[in-house]
Amino acid sequence: MPYFAVPLLNFVPNIKTLAEMLILIEFAGGGAHVAAGYYFFLEKEGRAILLAHWPRTILLPLCIAIAYGMVFLKGTPALKAAALLFYFVWQTWHYQRQNFGVASFMMRAGQQVPLSNKEKLPMQLAVAAAILALVKLYDLGNGLVQSPVVHVIWIAAACLQGIAVLTALTVAFSIRRQQGAARRILVIGLGTLFFLPSFLYTHPIDAVLSYALAHGLQYLVFMGYIGDRQRHRLSSWTRLIVLTLALGGLLAALQRGGDSPVRAFLFGVYLSLVMTHFVMDGIIWRLRHAPQRAYMGKVFSFVFTRAS
Repeated sequence: MPYFAVPLLNFVPNIKTLAEMLILIEFAGGGAHVAAGYYFFLEKEGRAILLAHWPRTILLPLCIAIAYGMVFLKGTPALKAAALLFYFVWQTWHYQRQNFGVASFMMRAGQQVPLSNKEKLPMQLAVAAAILALVKLYDLGNGLVQSPVVHVIWIAAACLQGIAVLTALTVAFSIRRQQGAARRILVIGLGTLFFLPSFLYTHPIDAVLSYALAHGLQYLVFMGYIGDRQRHRLSSWTRLIVLTLALGGLLAALQRGGDSPVRAFLFGVYLSLVMTHFVMDGIIWRLRHAPQRAYMGKVFSFVFTRAS
């Protein structure tokens, strides 16, 4: 639905209403879901898992915050562009990593084996295409490469997306007779087409915010379920909502940046807080590790009990 809802906002007649709706959508797809991810630090078992990896969840984020703050405070335009490119590449890959996680949950719920490398391939090609498309969509080539090169990268991205679709069709054909093939083909298809707005729309808001909103809403559903499954449901829901609104609002404020040195430094800190969310997610949802598997198995018992 976000793939169509965001572009349809262009037809809103009142510019003030459009601006307000975009702020809400950007908040849900951005700051709100990032803030909600920090809820794990407020929950005993989640906090224990994250602190067990403190060099990556505490030390690394501090280093990134200082480094990115200084880049946007003192860096050259080319260095800032490179820092933003790295951020967006990681963010886009993070989106697809979540899709892989959802695929894993769906396979467990259907009592099926995880997706094979062959089945993941079209989804990996699709995210690579989306990453290449960012160079043009966000004008990230400015200051790094010449305009003709940006155009070549865009064409390569579109071709790669086409290859991803063809690969997905080939994989679907090869597994069509397997038990549970419909579920597997659905997951592969959705993952392959997840970044399709990058090639349907030319405006960055339509192209990127469409799938960013889909990712954010998906994540909020997961976090809402985690909050609901705690022993003290009312207090856990209260903490989750307050954290999401308060920290999400702070992130939205920091995201605006500004011309002053302080605002520039804080914009770099904002990017580091989002990247810390990527790191935390890569740890807390890694179900091949026993503590994470036990934690998520208890929270999402309806999936894991069925799978067992």
